[in-house]
Amino acid sequence: MRDQPKFTSSPPKNPIVPDEVQQQPFRETFLHLVTDPEALAALRVMGDLAYQGVLEFCQYWPDGNGSTLQQEFRAIAADLRYLSQRLTFASREREIFILEGQDQARSEIAEQLAGEVERLSREVDEAASKA
Repeated sequence: MRDQPKFTSSPPKNPIVPDEVQQQPFRETFLHLVTDPEALAALRVMGDLAYQGVLEFCQYWPDGNGSTLQQEFRAIAADLRYLSQRLTFASREREIFILEGQDQARSEIAEQLAGEVERLSREVDEAASKA
């Protein structure tokens, strides 16, 4: 049997989640990879500019499929499915790596939460599908 690679995680050098939750188009599951504080700040500013630009110009675009809230529910369901997949991936880390400390427990928690988040995504998707 081959040795498993050793995987350790260390706390980020800078806070990942902003103090105030904003409409950020970049997911935190992407932004956590950026450990340079200046690069992270630049991505957040760029994301804010993109979001504000979309809000400004969406009035000129054709209507979407359904009400605004219905479209938002579809988007929320999609994001929840994505998060469920990320949690599933995190839960499998213990099959690939030797996890130390609390990472083993985090991996187990991720496995439990993945199913719950998937259930929530189906619930939100069902609510979006109702006319």
